[in-house]
Amino acid sequence: MAENEISLFDISWVDVLFQRVFPYLSLKDCYNFRCVSKSAQELVDNYFFVMKNVNLSSYRSFNATSFKVLAVNCHNVRYINLSHCKWLTDDLLQQLFLNNNHMTYLNLSGCSETLTSVCLQPVIVLCKDLKYLKLQNCFWLTEGCMEALALHHHNIEEVDLMFCWRLNDSCVSNLMRSCCRLRLVNLSFIFALTDITMIVIGECCKLLEHLNIKGCWRVTDRGISAVAVGCRFLKTLFIKECKFVTEHSLGIIRGRVYIDMPRQVTMDFFDFIAQMPSPPLPIMEYIE
Repeated sequence: MAENEISLFDISWVDVLFQRVFPYLSLKDCYNFRCVSKSAQELVDNYFFVMKNVNLSSYRSFNATSFKVLAVNCHNVRYINLSHCKWLTDDLLQQLFLNNNHMTYLNLSGCSETLTSVCLQPVIVLCKDLKYLKLQNCFWLTEGCMEALALHHHNIEEVDLMFCWRLNDSCVSNLMRSCCRLRLVNLSFIFALTDITMIVIGECCKLLEHLNIKGCWRVTDRGISAVAVGCRFLKTLFIKECKFVTEHSLGIIRGRVYIDMPRQVTMDFFDFIAQMPSPPLPIMEYIE
């Protein structure tokens, strides 16, 4: 290359390449370019340092070795989506979380193969800006982890704990008390939950708009009534497979809230008799 020629690496990295070029590249493109030369590796690593989003949910071939590059170099990530990355370990995640304690969005849904609650320790202690937490199907999530999360976090607006079977009324209620700004709560198929949690939601989550408690069969009309009275901004309620919830409580909010269970038609004995078809005349009346 002639001395007066300009290469890609001479263009301003921060003002031009990181703003106008790299956002259009996939992670696969970045990793391929990183292998070209030492200068390319340095350029990509510097981009990872300022990168805001890490989304590996669609990368089924991603592995731990590649992830270490992100964990070491990323320091300004705000959005982290690692759903269904079953190769993740506690050590890999902790390194990423320690370097990115200003993240606002975290999705670990479906990462249940090798993880434990230990991976969330940096998130609990350091990531005070967290607003969106999705831990669907994270069977490793424990009661103690939730208690610690409730102790340290107060700004969470959306939480998804679907199928987190180890949780109970005590730890979930404490999280509801701590995070009064919650707008979306998914507690579906946490079978230990009862009206206790629903009452706390009605008392503390005044801004709640979306609630999913599908499959929480211990919840009754008493709990739903508390939510109906306390959560005035509620827009959707998913309540299927809650066999003790009836129209007695759902009728309070039906009309202003979308409910995934149709209206239950009740009929007393006298209405039932009135709608029965008239019996045929006795056969003797037809005989002249």
